[in-house]
Amino acid sequence: MTLWKRGRQYWMDSVVSGERYREPLHTTDWREAKVREKERLAELARRPADPLGEFFGTTRLSHITPEQIAAYQNTRIDPGPSMEARRLGPRTDPDPALEDACRLA
Repeated sequence: MTLWKRGRQYWMDSVVSGERYREPLHTTDWREAKVREKERLAELARRPADPLGEFFGTTRLSHITPEQIAAYQNTRIDPGPSMEARRLGPRTDPDPALEDACRLA
């Protein structure tokens, strides 16, 4: 965690979960910059992990194959209902009480 002044404003330079963040804190007061830096670091720590990083790990982009990309896409795609199921609409099971009433009539 580092604070520095660039022009009139303070900036932060920090690493969270292996990612470097260099951002302006939009203040000219050093004490306020310390507070904003802590708030921003807490916000960055709460962020969910990067799904690409979880899947590919530390593999370089130049080493990722089309097969690996297809495998990643397949894990992210929700297949949903088929075209036939969407065409037919929701399936309803017959009511047993209604079937008994029809047989008696």
